[in-house]
Amino acid sequence: MDTKQFFTSVSFAIVTTMLINYFIIDRFFNKDTQEIKSGQAFHVTPLEQMNKPLATEVNFIDEDTAFFSKNEPELTKIVTPLADIVFSSRGATISNLTCKRVSGHVETPLEIISSGATGASHSFLVAFDDTTPLNYSLIDKSYQEGIHTLTYESQSALGMITKTFKLYDDNYKIDLLVTIDPRTTLNPRMLFTAPKLAGLGKDYDTALVNSQKNSIQRLKMNDLVDKAFAMPTLCGGADRYFINAFIKSAPTFAQRCYFVTKDDLLECIVEGPEVSTKSSWELSWYCGPKEFESLQASDPRLTELLDYGWFAPLARPLLFLLKYLYNFVHNFGLAIIILTILLNLALLPFTARGDKILQKTTDFSKKMQYLEQKYKHDKERLAQEKSELIQKHGAFDALGCVSFLLQTIFFIGLNKVLSASVELYHAPFFGWITDLSVKDPYYLLPLCVFLGIVIPTLNTSGDIRQKATTFAMGLFICGIVAQLSAGLALFIVTNVLTRVVVTRVKKMLK
Repeated sequence: MDTKQFFTSVSFAIVTTMLINYFIIDRFFNKDTQEIKSGQAFHVTPLEQMNKPLATEVNFIDEDTAFFSKNEPELTKIVTPLADIVFSSRGATISNLTCKRVSGHVETPLEIISSGATGASHSFLVAFDDTTPLNYSLIDKSYQEGIHTLTYESQSALGMITKTFKLYDDNYKIDLLVTIDPRTTLNPRMLFTAPKLAGLGKDYDTALVNSQKNSIQRLKMNDLVDKAFAMPTLCGGADRYFINAFIKSAPTFAQRCYFVTKDDLLECIVEGPEVSTKSSWELSWYCGPKEFESLQASDPRLTELLDYGWFAPLARPLLFLLKYLYNFVHNFGLAIIILTILLNLALLPFTARGDKILQKTTDFSKKMQYLEQKYKHDKERLAQEKSELIQKHGAFDALGCVSFLLQTIFFIGLNKVLSASVELYHAPFFGWITDLSVKDPYYLLPLCVFLGIVIPTLNTSGDIRQKATTFAMGLFICGIVAQLSAGLALFIVTNVLTRVVVTRVKKMLK
């Protein structure tokens, strides 16, 4: 082997070894050396430091437990224009949080965090691996320039823990400064519960965590078993209308997060680093309704949870207009009716064009049926007459479909708004509807839709098959509307009845 062949062989061997090491060994065998990214999920095994077993249980110090078995906790209530928050000296936690003003909706204060029958709460609890202090003392309470400040302190064999809460008059953000001065090595955890609005059921409970692309992942409990998420920048829980999410921390605090269900509540646990010297972290949460302005002000990522999708440019103006109308009529049912009428008036030019095209199509169809019947035994004459008829009517105007298309777009956009708007929760409409966010309890609105579709055809002359088709279509749509929320059903009823009235008026003016 000459020198050139030798160096060629050696170079080829080196390059091949490097490629095998990079693409095969590093990626499939040396996974523990890969960089862990924020939001990355991994199944927990006791093999690696990041994958150590989940700490979901909390064991309180015996003396603290004995103290609270004989004494009630000290409760401190903070009142802001947006919410009432009750703090407890038991763990320096929030035992109750009630939103009392949601976009002008003041009929029913909505409790989203509750201590429950036992009086125990883990909302904003600082816990440790072995034992956790439960007894805290309120050492300071102040209010200045729209900011409420509470400071709690606990001293035990573990060391001193200080928690300073800040609450604001103009938004739903909660800031928390945690300071730990330990007497031994401690591994702190922050525990908090997802919002739980009574009557929604488990179907609306969703765990939230940022993805590796810094968007929001929405997960059900089946997706969270024995799973943790590395270095979260956002995590928490949500129901249909509210969010309680950890949105900000000092870069050194959030190591991983995981979830557990306790007492029918979704609980999020954010695990911090081990500490053996005095350490402090500034943490923030958003704890409030799914309102665009509030979410945008606290953390723009949270606006993804509004679920408007592609229809966001339409849904947001519709929601703004709905709230604007509510300020005048003070009833969301009436606001929906007025909004629907306004939309129909705006679409009236397209509707009129569509009606003309529909009438033209109907006439064309009747004439075509007549020709087929008259010349059914003369195919050449039939073809000639059909050709002349098509030339006479000309091509149909495609703009006739615009009205239907626009109504469909507005329907989907308003559906996005009404299905996720807390404003409709427990919002009444007249006597029989007490909650526009759920189905009509007596199915009167679906019945109105059916009658609005069928009645206009009763006094008209026409093919019996066409009337039967209209009747069947009315029943089908009635069945669909019966499964929708009363607010959306009210939109459909108003839309159908408005069309009936417009048709009657047009006939009277002819």
